[in-house]
Amino acid sequence: MRQIVFAALLFPALALAEPRPVPVKAASADATTVSLIRKKAGTYYLPVRFLGLGSVNVLLDTGSSHTVIPRRYLEQIAKAQNASYAYTVNGTMADGSRSQVPVYRIGSLELAPGCWVHDVEAAVMEGNVRPILGMNVLGRLAPLTLSMQPAALTLHRCAPAGAAGQVAGSKKESGVLLSP
Repeated sequence: MRQIVFAALLFPALALAEPRPVPVKAASADATTVSLIRKKAGTYYLPVRFLGLGSVNVLLDTGSSHTVIPRRYLEQIAKAQNASYAYTVNGTMADGSRSQVPVYRIGSLELAPGCWVHDVEAAVMEGNVRPILGMNVLGRLAPLTLSMQPAALTLHRCAPAGAAGQVAGSKKESGVLLSP
């Protein structure tokens, strides 16, 4: 069974929206720069648009191997047929505890206008957890440049919208496919 690490699940209230950043100009033909929200704790968030859910502020976490969403987000994303169950992993949380965590395949998400990532695996956590953008997505957009002043993230290799919105092979029948 796979194992993943979730680095920042301890303070879910920090994920609540504050002033929304405005995407800034493209750094080059193949790069997209998005402004980040810097919280008092020194953490950085960026707005991510999930089809079926809308835009939410997500923690940028290089210490998390996977992107993480709360189950309540999955319920909305799945209603739009933008999610399907993939597998279950043994997860190690930031506090050292271990848990079996379902992983779902999210069809598409948008990190900045025109900067899409398709076929994203997201670990789904119960309760009031913060959403996390982990290395499984960030690594696909490398090379990355993180700027502290101003707070911004430059991404490369974004995908066009393309076939955004549907997960190939989704077995949703009537209702929403949520349980592994």
